Amino acid sequence: MDQRSYSLEEMIRAAKKVRMDRVLSEDVIEQFEAFLERTEKISVQTQDLTAKLGDIPDEFMCPISCDLMKEPVRLPTSDTVMEKSVIKQILLNDEHDPFNRAPLKFSEVQDLPELKKKIEDWVQRKLRGEAIEEEKPLKKGEKEQKGDIMEEEKEGDEENTYSDLFYQKKF
Repeated sequence: MDQRSYSLEEMIRAAKKVRMDRVLSEDVIEQFEAFLERTEKISVQTQDLTAKLGDIPDEFMCPISCDLMKEPVRLPTSDTVMEKSVIKQILLNDEHDPFNRAPLKFSEVQDLPELKKKIEDWVQRKLRGEAIEEEKPLKKGEKEQKGDIMEEEKEGDEENTYSDLFYQKKF
């Protein structure tokens, strides 16, 4: 979590204030503090994941949040690809495509499972430390080859806890 939507420091201060003023029961305050601890842990893990991934290919990045997409969708009214949770939030407030202002309902948004799989494969490969074709330096005299850079997942690979974190829908 990148603190665009919350401030951990403010939440901690609020918990202290509620505790001092005895506004809520001790049990509720402890649950809230445990929630803050989990939130901070996820925030640190997310930052670590982002650092491990490095530069994100443009096709995998949401044009509004500028984050790696977890659930890419296509807006049929503008043919724009973006993160599902981002467009869902936008359409809750205004049922118009943010790119061309055409009327758009969330039910019209199209899931892109092939792109989602491609992103997941890219994340897995990056976390395993594999050099991805477009990132490998060319050897002397070697020509750049065009084509699909994604390879099939190797069987038996262990799941990476960072990718598990990335694809959890808890944050």
